[in-house]
Amino acid sequence: MNWIVAYDVSDDDRRHRLATVLLRYGWRIQFSVFECELTDEALEEVLEDVSETIDVEEIGRAHV
Repeated sequence: MNWIVAYDVSDDDRRHRLATVLLRYGWRIQFSVFECELTDEALEEVLEDVSETIDVEEIGRAHV
């Protein structure tokens, strides 16, 4: 299934780390927008990787 992943992150380091994670799963279609073709298992993997990259305590869980 295809997913569009978009984010708005103000911290440069965190934004770069998040983009690096997402490039493993899809391709960039705009600066902070990625298209990813993911199985259900891969989606769970992305959510886990993203949650480890962002500060979940500070901004909440990644939303699907």
